[in-house]
Amino acid sequence: MKCGCDVLATSDHGGYLGADKGGYLGADKGGELMKNHLIRIVLLTMLSIIFAGMLNAQNRLGTYYRSDEYGRGDITFKEVGSGKSKRLNFYVSIAGAQRGTCIGDHRGKAKWIESNVAEYNGDFNEVNSDGEAVGCRLTFVFAGNRVTVRETNCNDFHGVSCQFEGKYTLRRKSR
Repeated sequence: MKCGCDVLATSDHGGYLGADKGGYLGADKGGELMKNHLIRIVLLTMLSIIFAGMLNAQNRLGTYYRSDEYGRGDITFKEVGSGKSKRLNFYVSIAGAQRGTCIGDHRGKAKWIESNVAEYNGDFNEVNSDGEAVGCRLTFVFAGNRVTVRETNCNDFHGVSCQFEGKYTLRRKSR
């Protein structure tokens, strides 16, 4: 019997009825049609997950903006390297809510520690105005078109009335 459909149904013999490549219905006692169908579903799901991960990584690049009661700021991300040496270059700048009360900026290379989390641990080669080693840590957590920044020990890179920490939103440039 010729069928133009992709049908799987239980037969009276305990197997499955399905259409073969030629579109002919027949019993599938070993469940091969069902196994093949499940394998296709699993493979398509895996490919979708991989492709979505690639899109997310590409979408993380660009400039993110923040404006709140503490001031405004922006962070620009660019990826460098490949494989295990892949790093996330960043440049962050902020300005306090009151004009002239606080400004700051910093740049560096963050290391991916999870698929959506990058961390920058400042080199101890950096020194503050007193000549002391500084170990600024910035953690970038990506979710959708936002990045949440957490900071530790970064006060030497901005004034006390502003901070890098906060939620930034990706803004695409209009063409």
